[in-house]
Amino acid sequence: MVLRRAKISDSKLFFILRNQFYTRIYSENKKKITYEKHKKWFLINYKKKDNFFFVITFKTKDAGYLRVQKKQKFYNVSICIKKKFRRLNIAYKSLINLSKIIKKKKILRAIVNLKNISSISLFIKSGFKVKQVSKNNLIMIKKI
Repeated sequence: MVLRRAKISDSKLFFILRNQFYTRIYSENKKKITYEKHKKWFLINYKKKDNFFFVITFKTKDAGYLRVQKKQKFYNVSICIKKKFRRLNIAYKSLINLSKIIKKKKILRAIVNLKNISSISLFIKSGFKVKQVSKNNLIMIKKI
């Protein structure tokens, strides 16, 4: 498993994964988005110096993505693995590697749908702690 910095040309991978049904069911915004809207969003957020976009590769194949976006004092973490690469510990290894790549003294935050048991387990296993419970989500943090 390798975590590599995403390129602008990886925008399509992020778009395809984000629009998959199995991704959207646990997303805050469950609607499909257009490629034009995604391209605009991707370019704006990709260029921000406090955001980190990674492609997760496994045996030379693109297996998913990992995004870290600064929101106030937190760095929101979003991870998505292609269905055929799930249950291989790829997401866990990616989150552990992330902690080694980005600078220390950051607070990572994951907002996880309460029904997404796999993601809750992943973030707990990766060292995130539950900070807050809302109607639909857990807010989990990890200080690095």
